[in-house]
Amino acid sequence: MSLCSFRHLLVLFLCAWCLALPSLAQEANSETLRFLGNDRLPPILWDHHGHMQGVAVDLTQAAATAAGLSIHIEGSNWEQAQAEVRDGQAAALVQINASPERRALYDFSDQLLESHFHVFRRRQDAHIAGIESLKGGKVGVEAGSFPLTVLQERYPHIQ
Repeated sequence: MSLCSFRHLLVLFLCAWCLALPSLAQEANSETLRFLGNDRLPPILWDHHGHMQGVAVDLTQAAATAAGLSIHIEGSNWEQAQAEVRDGQAAALVQINASPERRALYDFSDQLLESHFHVFRRRQDAHIAGIESLKGGKVGVEAGSFPLTVLQERYPHIQ
């Protein structure tokens, strides 16, 4: 992505966030809002010695500043982070993919980053070539993740 394209994306994102956050700004006044993110999603978002880093952190902090919000971004187990926001213990999630179930629970800003998910396999498992070839096999997916939701939609027996 060129620097010009990145700047354009950043401006669009900041505008979208500013439009999406007025209710948080009214609620927050001068309090610091607690935002949670998956602590294991580099280069998008990750915990580096107790300090969250990544492109989603940078963009979220810039948007919050533009909206006049004081925020603190913490890394967490992704399933726990979602539960804390759902239960009102934190104000927002950073970098979450929308699904019908999640839209019923959360309000979403405009899309910040496009997510792509990949199947990694051993070289000798050449028969694994996509989601359909996973049927009947063992697949490692992070609990509470969007890829798990996608797999469960196709294969309801997956836990």
